[in-house]
Amino acid sequence: MTAEETIRSYLLTLAPLYARHPHEAVVASLIERELTKAGFDLMTDEIGNVGGFRGTGLLPLLNAHMDTAQRPDDQVMGELVVEEDCWFSPGHQIGWDDKAGIAIILTLARCTKTPFRVLFTVGEEVGSIGIQSVHPELIEKSSWGLTLDRKGSNDLITSYAGKQLASNRFISRLIRFSHEAGHPLEIKTGQSADTYYLAAHMECVNISAGYYEPHRPGDFLRFGEVAAIYRLVDRLLTGFRP
Repeated sequence: MTAEETIRSYLLTLAPLYARHPHEAVVASLIERELTKAGFDLMTDEIGNVGGFRGTGLLPLLNAHMDTAQRPDDQVMGELVVEEDCWFSPGHQIGWDDKAGIAIILTLARCTKTPFRVLFTVGEEVGSIGIQSVHPELIEKSSWGLTLDRKGSNDLITSYAGKQLASNRFISRLIRFSHEAGHPLEIKTGQSADTYYLAAHMECVNISAGYYEPHRPGDFLRFGEVAAIYRLVDRLLTGFRP
């Protein structure tokens, strides 16, 4: 399958899964299975975070969270509607935040041989409890980090609550690289993400993952944007030098 076909397959698999904390296990099982097939060495910690790596030495780290903000009424998803480029379920919350980010990372694992690290966390939507309790071995030996947990297509979150997440040099180089790659990122403000805590260990920022109206019934994604973000991250992993 092509990368776009693979992303589509992962999104279709993830869409019906109910993963409100503490029900992330069904997503974690999928992630562990797919990463193992892609040649990643895996580790989980006591709270349920999933980490892994492919390659040696210092590696960039990609991060997404496994839990959703779905309601109890969303345990059974309604019809998945695809209208042109938009995917949604009327009256239901699919939880594209952060299923879109997960699909992008799994596709990079499956469709490339690029060395990188991954961290998938639990409980991000209920106070970032997973990342705050993450085992150090899951994030050590990371050269820099990229969280895929932001609405929209071109957003770049570089600070939370007045805390800058990366150096000015890192941020300026990342923005320049994104322009050269044809998917320009623009600095925006955000409320919270795992990135806030990862930044204590590495330079790390949060970027869009192609979803919209998070935490609401009828949340949707734009598939073309998800695919474009995949291509940007693929280029970042192979060509970005902070």
